[in-house]
Amino acid sequence: MELVVEAVINKPLRVATPMGKFLSIANAVAPKLMQVIWNISYRMFPDSAAAQGIKDDSSNNPTSSEQVAMAAIMKGIHF
Repeated sequence: MELVVEAVINKPLRVATPMGKFLSIANAVAPKLMQVIWNISYRMFPDSAAAQGIKDDSSNNPTSSEQVAMAAIMKGIHF
């Protein structure tokens, strides 16, 4: 929310978090490595029951420590 307020009031050319800036530079320097990292992070989170076409979500998969760590690192970005 703070980024939106900052953008509306001060109208900077670019609005990004420090993590976003770091990942942008990392992608420019090592795009293949970043593609591998993105793929690993994508595969860490399985599809939901709805995405799999299952109406009953009784298979509530437990959250792994890796998933919790990734969500904490990327807080407010994708998770």
